[in-house]
Amino acid sequence: MSKALGSRLTQLRESLGLSKAEVARRLHVGNTTYSNWEYGLREPNVDMIVTLADFFDVSTDYLLGRDSGIWEVKEPAVHYDLGEDEPLSYRGVELPDDLKSYYRSMAETYIRKRKKSAHE
Repeated sequence: MSKALGSRLTQLRESLGLSKAEVARRLHVGNTTYSNWEYGLREPNVDMIVTLADFFDVSTDYLLGRDSGIWEVKEPAVHYDLGEDEPLSYRGVELPDDLKSYYRSMAETYIRKRKKSAHE
């Protein structure tokens, strides 16, 4: 039986402040059935895994322990700055300066928000 599934179900349920009985009721399954999933004594069928993923708003891979659920942004192998004098193209078509300014502004806003959220 999958320990990852059980522990992830427990973590997700507790993060929502729900009891096992409440989750079982909302999923239309018995209390013992749901408890057995959390304890790793039984596993839900494929359709129920999809239902659980939808209920907790996570991927099925996350529930099954195949994905950490955390998106990590890795540094690109090549750094490229949108410089003032450098051309910017998309699919071989050079973009006008106003669009280049727009993308630069979007990138700067993204970086500011990312730095702010990293310090919170």
